[in-house]
Amino acid sequence: MTVIVKTHINKYIEKLSESAERVFTALAYENPELWWIGNYQILIYQTAVENKYNLLFLTLPEGSIFENYSPVTISEYSKRIENVKNEIMDQISNQTLTTDYAIMRFVHDYLIIKIQYILDESLDHIRTVYGALVDNICVCEGYAEAFQYIVSKYGINCIIARSSTHEWNFVQMNDKWYIVDVTYDDPIKKGINKPQGSADNLQTQYFLIGTNHKFKNGNRYSDESDHVLVYSAYSDLIIIDYPEIESSDYIPSELEIEELNLIDLSNIITVFNNNNNNNNNNNNNNNNNNYYYYYYYYYYFPYLHI
Repeated sequence: MTVIVKTHINKYIEKLSESAERVFTALAYENPELWWIGNYQILIYQTAVENKYNLLFLTLPEGSIFENYSPVTISEYSKRIENVKNEIMDQISNQTLTTDYAIMRFVHDYLIIKIQYILDESLDHIRTVYGALVDNICVCEGYAEAFQYIVSKYGINCIIARSSTHEWNFVQMNDKWYIVDVTYDDPIKKGINKPQGSADNLQTQYFLIGTNHKFKNGNRYSDESDHVLVYSAYSDLIIIDYPEIESSDYIPSELEIEELNLIDLSNIITVFNNNNNNNNNNNNNNNNNNYYYYYYYYYYFPYLHI
């Protein structure tokens, strides 16, 4: 891209940097299907013509996790994601779920059963929708982005929310916004990380709640440090706005509650050794409210080469 710079080049670069951060933050927050975009790089070269510069944006710069992925590989991986998405949507259709509430609950429960939370930096996709839907191994970014990716196909207004340590979702229902945190509804209980296919730790404490929601341990959502929002994917600048979240939990209608009875995820639930299940159940009965949540830190490092 060739640009004409009519102001001082340093002012132009400053403005360009802020604009690029806005664009790539929007891509990161609203397009989980663009899983290969994380870091970015801006290259600007002066030409032989005064005030004329060549400008280049790199979405797979050197040092990025996916820098060695070819366009063909990216296309193949994206197709795998789409295939799983289609399978999930087929199940929702076959179970005749029609309300946004039941559809989101299906996706919420499906992800919790299918995914095992594993923080292993040697794995490329633990922070992508691919890790969540195809590998079924990821951290909170995978949960949140997979949830957004699927429910948005039904016209549900769902966005990514981020703190410095966590990622979850905000969802619009009847013109009001609520909280969904799929990761926190898939907790480690008693120090046991349930395997893929297990529904033993599935809960709904963070499904369509408000900011004043009070949990079993007495804490409120608004008091949790992991849910203190940041406003850019790349810096401490205020780049985006979030909607105002309701203080009260969402109250489902009778039809929405009735549709929950149609949800059947037995085809993806694995039956584990009975002795292990009994031991786990005994442990859970001793202290039902003792949950251990996942914590991790993520960093985005934008590259700006001038």
